Order: sequence, then structure tokens, then C-alpha cells
Amino acid sequence: MSNTNWISVPEAGDNHNEWTGRIWSEGEGIRRWRFEAIRAVKSHSIYDQGVFGSVRPVSVALDYQQHSTLIRPIVSSVDPGKIGSLHPEMRTKIAGTFQGLLTGCAIDDEHEAIFSGLGFESIAFRSWYGNPRIKDVVDDKYQLKSVEVAPNEEKTFEVPDFGTVEAFKGTSFHNGPNSSTLIPQSVFRLKFTALRSLDETIDVCLGLELVFGFLAGFRPKLPTFCLWMPTDATNMQRSQDPKLDLGGVHFRDEDAPHPFNRIHGCGWDEVGLEEVISAYLKAPRDLVNRIHAVQLGRWFATNLNDKFSAVMPTFEEYLQSRFKNEEEENFLHSQKKFFDYIDASSDPEIAQFSKKHIQVKSSKAPSLVTLIDRAISVLRDSGFRFDETLPRRIAKRRATMFHSAPLMNDDDVQAFYVETRAVIFMLMLFTLKDFGVSLERLSKAYQPLATFDDFLPDYPLPSFPSSSQEGVGQ
Repeated sequence: MSNTNWISVPEAGDNHNEWTGRIWSEGEGIRRWRFEAIRAVKSHSIYDQGVFGSVRPVSVALDYQQHSTLIRPIVSSVDPGKIGSLHPEMRTKIAGTFQGLLTGCAIDDEHEAIFSGLGFESIAFRSWYGNPRIKDVVDDKYQLKSVEVAPNEEKTFEVPDFGTVEAFKGTSFHNGPNSSTLIPQSVFRLKFTALRSLDETIDVCLGLELVFGFLAGFRPKLPTFCLWMPTDATNMQRSQDPKLDLGGVHFRDEDAPHPFNRIHGCGWDEVGLEEVISAYLKAPRDLVNRIHAVQLGRWFATNLNDKFSAVMPTFEEYLQSRFKNEEEENFLHSQKKFFDYIDASSDPEIAQFSKKHIQVKSSKAPSLVTLIDRAISVLRDSGFRFDETLPRRIAKRRATMFHSAPLMNDDDVQAFYVETRAVIFMLMLFTLKDFGVSLERLSKAYQPLATFDDFLPDYPLPSFPSSSQEGVGQ
């Protein structure tokens, strides 16, 4: 697909002219979809946005012929004016952004369950799932190199209440006039147990792609996702199997990391594709939110304030959900029930009295310092190094960042840098742990975690014989 495509957009009703316009994507480090459209209108409707007036999907004819859909368009400007010189007519020109493009299918309800499955081939999935498929072999007699290609592999398994997963890894062959190319490939396919809506399917596509990239240790550009519909879906306007191109997600334009620099790969720590999908389905939104926060903090936020603000709320929410003991949980549950009961009172004076005069004097709720200290203890037991002053420093930084305008000297900037990296790294490690990744192994993963080396144990230097030993200095 070229960078710019023309569209025609039918408008509801016989008395409305259709829109004509174009769509394109732009941006470095993040892909943004944009649109412009224009139509002739009556004078009383020059500000009418028509089908673009809500965030519902908009059906379009891509290049005036292919049924397609703009997903969640948002109009950012409306420009009324006139067209023509001899017989001028009123016109409306609009511009805006949209989340993604669904080609090959026109839909108007993103919540209607119409999709039966999805498939994609991505750099992230290949990096995590696919092993090197091609190796060179040297002939003993002539010292000439030849190529040895591993056989294709396919794995299929059922996931209850999710669907049938098929994972394929193999090698594609492209024959040219003077040379040929072998390219390793890994393909993920999922047939849903029950039909899913476009909204649900987008969540699954984004979730799985982010998970595979997070495990491998990088964030490439999103692939094009292939969506499937039942063969008997004759009521849908479609010209082919739909393809989904999403925008609005940060990426790094770089090659996949070398296997030695990957955080995790399929089968490491006895965690394969089945285990990863099972872990993802336990809390898909929570895991994706944490992954997104970690990647914003590591790569995409541009300053310390933005990094800390992106990660700290998610990290604190995780601590609150994982590091309270049973007594503290029971106390907080009873406290909530008590105040909910008072707030639900039919007498407003009772609710007002409680707000003014009732407060908890001796709370059993753990402080943020306590929760961070418990989390750090778990990581220390796995071999990581975290300064004992970090819990209080991070809690104080949170209060300073979110409740006042911080003023810093040079030393405080350095301390803020360490605290921010500590929060990012802790959230990253606990998220990896939830996928079954071994923290003990990661504590010795000096190459993949080189950017966090100050939290790793001292690198074991090789030992050399002293000059007094035999063979040295003789």
C-alpha cells in the first residue's frame, strides 16, 4: 500500500453528498493515521461532520473500490468554505486522526461479534518463538560452504475459552535471476472459540504482539494482522479477508536483538508458547498496561519526569495488589464496607457527619515504603542488588512528583535518575516473573540487562594464575 490512499465515504440519507478525501500514515517512532475529507453541503450544515461526528467506525471505499473501515476516527478541525467560481457551492472540509485501517471489510459496529480468528507474522514473534533455521556447513574436502535448512515445524493446541492456537516456523525461499534468498519465518494463528468483535480482536492482536516483543526485549513496528470471518458471513461488505493496520503504538526502528541479548525465548525456563498464553489470559489488560508502562519508561518517554509519571502509578497499583498480607487485606475490605454503608445511608446528615468527624486513627494498611521493601526483598532473594534506602526515597519522590512542583539540584537529579530506573526495572522483573521467567537466571543475564547493570550482582571476572604459579613469569 502506498503512503497515501484516496477514499470515498458514503453519507447516510439521500439528501447528503458523499465525502471524498485521502488517508495516510506518518511519524517516526510512532505511526499515526490521518485523514482529510471534503463534500458539498447546504448552507445550514457547513459544520456538520456527518458520519465522522462520532468515534464509531466509518465505512469507506479505499481508492474508490475496496471496502474498508476507518477505526475510531476523531475530527480535529472543521473548515467550512466555498468551491467553484461561476456557481459557487458551500462545502465542508474536515481533518483528523484514526486508530487503524481495516482493509477488505466495511463495518459500522465495532462491538458486533463477526470475526472467527486472526493471524500474523511479526519480527517480535519470530524473535521470541523462532530459533535460527539456517546454518552454513563447510565441506571438509574443498572447504566450500553450503546451506543446511531445518525442517518446518508446526505446533497446535487448544486454549479453553480462547481458541485453537497454531504456531509455525520454517523458511521461505525467494529465487532471483542471479541469487536466491532464504528467510526464517514464524507465523501465529488463532481460531477463536466463539466469534469476537473488532474491539475485542484489536485487544488480542495488540496484547499478543506486545507480549512477544516484551519477552524478547525490544519493541518493533506492529505487523499487519490478518483477520478471518466465517465463510457464511454473506451479509458483510467485504472484498477479501480483512487486514488490520494499527497506529498509535510506539516502536523502535531497529533490528531484532541477537539471541544472546534476548531476555527470554520460547522454551527457556521451561516456559513455552502454551505457558505464555495461559499467563497472558489470567490478566490481559493488567499485563499489557504494565508492559506499556515499562516500555514508555525505558525507551519512549523523553525526560525523567515523564518516565517516573508513566511507571510509578502502575507500579504502585501492582504493589497494592501483590504485597499486602491477609490481615491487611481484611482490614481494608472491612474499612471499605463500613464507609460504603455510611455513604449509602438515606439520611444525608449521617454521611456528612462521617466525613467531618470519623477517621481511622490506627490503620493496618501498609505504607508505600513497606510495600516497596517487601518487593525488593523478593528481588534480593533472586540475586539482584537494590540499595536499602530506595523504598523511602521512591515513596518520597512519588509524594514530591505528584503533589508539588519539584526543584532539584545536580545531586538530586542523579538520585532521581537511579530511583526512576529502579522502579522501571522492578516492574519489568515482576511482569516477567508473572510469565514464568526465572528471576534467578535473569540476575545473571548481564548482556540482555546491560542497561540495568547497577542492579545486577558484580560481574564474575575470570581468574588468572598469579605470577608465582608455574608457567607464569618463568
